Amino acid sequence: NDLTCKGIGDVVQFARTQGSDATLIDLSNNKLDDEAAVELARLVKNYTSFATHSFIQELLLSGNSLGKAGATKLIQYAHWERDRYKTENKPPPPLKLDLSDNCIERPADLIDELVSKRIKCAVKVESDTTVHLPDFMDQRDPPPSPPPPSRSVLPRGGGNRYDSGECFDFQKGRCSRGAGCRFSHGGRGGGRDRGRDERDDDRRRRDDDYDYDRRDRGRRDDSRERGRRDDRRDDRRDDRDRRDDRRRDDRDHDRDRRSDRRRDDDRDRDRD
Repeated sequence: NDLTCKGIGDVVQFARTQGSDATLIDLSNNKLDDEAAVELARLVKNYTSFATHSFIQELLLSGNSLGKAGATKLIQYAHWERDRYKTENKPPPPLKLDLSDNCIERPADLIDELVSKRIKCAVKVESDTTVHLPDFMDQRDPPPSPPPPSRSVLPRGGGNRYDSGECFDFQKGRCSRGAGCRFSHGGRGGGRDRGRDERDDDRRRRDDDYDYDRRDRGRRDDSRERGRRDDRRDDRRDDRDRRDDRRRDDRDHDRDRRSDRRRDDDRDRDRD
């Protein structure tokens, strides 16, 4: 398929609702990148309520275009979700997260960095592994950046951009449109001097380059800001989940204390 970040949200939503009993999700050989990792992170999380847990066991993402940022997000979320239930009677099994044949730079350094943060990921499954990364070292170079869109350069000495015939104003020496004129300045007649037209062309090209760079910077800033907003939203969601876990643990502890107190009272009454 050719899934990208634009269509992956619907796939993830379908998998989490209609396919909640699935144990394997295969999204290999698509066009998923770091921007899509925001949605993909939902696949590695718990499908059910806080009191129970239901996880997929395999998520296959080989042959995509995920980089270091996207891989880090997926591995961290997968570990945090499974580490939360490690003390249960049936803790969740490690997630097989296939990120081979992507564009992750220095994969060995990334694993070392995550392990230093107590993220229990490994290429080979060990006793405490929460995220299994098969063939993680098998990565390809990131794709080259696409060239900027071409900008047409106006011909010097008059337009003829639309093949609209000769410029009669130029022939009479009255054309003030210069290189922006849609008609041809075929060299006949007077018109503005060539040096001034060249200066106008250079100034117009500089203005076009400045406008393009400004729009490009604006797009990059918007993309970075969206990524930061998504990260902050995920962090708030994780903080809320942790608070809910603590409150549930406190309630369980209080319930156990009340149960112990009732048993003690019953024994005292029986003894009396």
